[in-house]
Amino acid sequence: MNLSVLAVGQSARVREVAGADGGAQRLRDLGFLAGAEVRCLFAHPTGDPRAYLVGGGVIALDHTAAARVLLENGGVGTGE
Repeated sequence: MNLSVLAVGQSARVREVAGADGGAQRLRDLGFLAGAEVRCLFAHPTGDPRAYLVGGGVIALDHTAAARVLLENGGVGTGE
């Protein structure tokens, strides 16, 4: 499962960021690291982009970038 399918209010843990290019490194630099908890805070009415809370910061990602962030299996919750 990847970050792009996380619904508003759900949280999960990052397993890894796919790829070894600059885009993948940028996501890691923003805090999408293995083991980090991430929560979807907001989605634009069209669904793209979405805002995520990770590492104490709020980051907006489009669907393509969010799909590169792979989540741990069974790690989805409501964040409560």
